[in-house]
Amino acid sequence: MIWNLLASQPEIALFASLALGFFIGSFKLGPIQLGGVCGSLIVALVLGQSGARLSPDLKNIAFALFIFALGFTGGAQFFEVRAAAVCCRGCCSTGFGRAFR
Repeated sequence: MIWNLLASQPEIALFASLALGFFIGSFKLGPIQLGGVCGSLIVALVLGQSGARLSPDLKNIAFALFIFALGFTGGAQFFEVRAAAVCCRGCCSTGFGRAFR
């Protein structure tokens, strides 16, 4: 019965995988904790075996949100490293310019 519901309403499978994945990912087994991302991936793989298929439009939106999330989390670090590299190059070139006059 639940497999038929998930196959007919794939949005329920999507949000169930997120909710159950974060719940499972919050448990700690000794020093190991899966986390929400890994837990959601495992639950989504299991629920995907139920026959739930998302529409191509929803897949595109989810992929765009995933790319946005990657850029949002990694963007600040990327520009921080770039700013440090530019500053380092500027200091090095100034020092070399004075040393070899």
